[in-house]
Amino acid sequence: MRTLETLSGGEWVATGEWIHVHDPSDLRTPVARVPALSAADVTRAYGHAELGFAVWKRTSPFERARIMTDAARLLRERLAEIAEDLATEMGKTRAEATGETIKAADFLEYYAGLARQGYGTLVHDVRPDTRTHHQREPLGIVLAITPWNDPLTTPARTLAPCLAAGNAALLKPATDTPQAALHLARALHDAGLPAGVLNVVTGRGAEISEALISDPRLAALTFTGSNEVGEALRAERYLEGNVANTLRQLTKRAKAAHADETAVAAATARRCAQEERHADEQAAIAAAEAKAAGAEGIDPVLVAATLRGLLDGRDAIVVDETITHSRVVKRHVQTSDPDSYFYVQGGLGQGIAVALGVKLAARARLVVLTIGDGAFAYNPVSPSYDAAKAYDLPLLIVVFNNRVYKSMNLNHRRFYPEGAAAETGEWLGTDLHRLPRLAQFAEPFGMHTETVDAPDALAPALERALKAVAEGTTAVVDVLVTR
Repeated sequence: MRTLETLSGGEWVATGEWIHVHDPSDLRTPVARVPALSAADVTRAYGHAELGFAVWKRTSPFERARIMTDAARLLRERLAEIAEDLATEMGKTRAEATGETIKAADFLEYYAGLARQGYGTLVHDVRPDTRTHHQREPLGIVLAITPWNDPLTTPARTLAPCLAAGNAALLKPATDTPQAALHLARALHDAGLPAGVLNVVTGRGAEISEALISDPRLAALTFTGSNEVGEALRAERYLEGNVANTLRQLTKRAKAAHADETAVAAATARRCAQEERHADEQAAIAAAEAKAAGAEGIDPVLVAATLRGLLDGRDAIVVDETITHSRVVKRHVQTSDPDSYFYVQGGLGQGIAVALGVKLAARARLVVLTIGDGAFAYNPVSPSYDAAKAYDLPLLIVVFNNRVYKSMNLNHRRFYPEGAAAETGEWLGTDLHRLPRLAQFAEPFGMHTETVDAPDALAPALERALKAVAEGTTAVVDVLVTR
C-alpha cells in the first residue's frame, strides 16, 4: 500500500488521519492511502489559495499557457503510471484509463491556447465622448468538486479554464478515486505552477463540506454530482448570474475608485446623469399610463400597467412573447426582481412551452404568459393546455390581441420589400380578424376564459383570472387592444 501526500500551499503534506483507497475488484486490501484533511486544513488551504491568486492573476497569460502546456507534456510522459493507478482505483480498463489521461492532457493544451486570447470587447456607444468596453477578469478562488467516474478528465476539464483565466483553485476529488487528481496536481506543480494556486483537498465530504462552502473567500463553485449533493453544497449560491456576488464585486471596485478623487468626481457625475435619466423615464412612464387610461378602447399600455398593479406582491414570473408589444410589457410591468421576467425571442410558438417549463421549475410561484395574438396562433395551444391540466401547471395567459400578426407583417416588409404582397397589399397570414375568440380554445379543457373589449372590464377580468389560477386552473384572458 502506497502512502500519498496532498498538495497545499505549494508543498506536499500529510496529516495523522488517512483515507484508504481500494481496488473496486478487491475491497479487502487497500492499494493506497491519502490524507484525510480536517476543516482547519481546508481553512489553511483557502489562505494558501488567497496568496496564490494574488500572484497568479498578475502572471502573464503566456506564462500561464506555458505552465499548462508543460503539465500536459508531463501527463503524457507519465501515461503508463497514471493509467495504471486510475484503472486500479476506479475499475476502468487500462485502455479507457489511457484514453482518459490523454484527454486530460488535451484539455490542458486546449485551454492553454485560450489563455493567450484573453480579449475584451469594445462596444459601440451612442452617447458622445463615451467609450464602453468589457474587460474579463479572474473571479478569485474556485472550488472544484469532481466525481469518481471520470477522476482525471473532470478535474482537468474544470481546472484548465479556471487556471487559464487566472483564478486559484481548491480541488476536492471523490473520496474513492483521489489518485488520478493527485497525478494532475503533481504535473501542474512540477511544471512550475506557483505555490497556492492549486490546493487539493482530500477528505471526507461529511467532515469538510461546511468549511469548503462557507469560507467567504470562495468566489465560484463547480461540481459534478447528484441533485442531493448540489443542495447540500447550496450550489445555487455560486451559479452564473449570482446577484450577491455581482454586488460584492461592484462594491469592491467602488471602494477602490473612492481612493481617487478624480474617479469619485467622475462617478458622481455619472450617477447624477443616471438618476436624471431614471427620473425622466419614470415621468415618461407615468405620462404614457395617464394617456392610456383616458384613451378610447384598451391601449396595450393600460393592459401592462393594470397587470403590474395586480401582480404587485405576488412574487410572479412573467414570460413575454408579445413581440410587437414587448417594449410596452417590459417597460410598464416593471418586473425588476431577479428571475421575474423572461423574454421569448421570435414569436414562433415557443411561449406557452417556456411558461410551462418555468412553472414546472417554480411551482410555488405565479407564472404569467403575456403573448400577442399572432404568436398565440403559432403556439401548439391544444397540447400545451392538455399538459397544463395533466401536470397541474396552472398559468395566467394574457393575450394582447390587435387582430393582426403585426410582427410578421413587419418582417414581410423588411425581407421582401419588392414582393408580391407589397404590390397587391395582401399580406397573407397577418390578418387575424377571421380567427374565433382566442379564449375559446381553452374552454374544452375546463379552463377559465375571459374576452375583454372595454377598459372598465379589464381589471375585474384579470382579478377573476388570478383567482382561478390561485385555485389551480389555467386562465386565458383575451384582451382586444387598439394597436
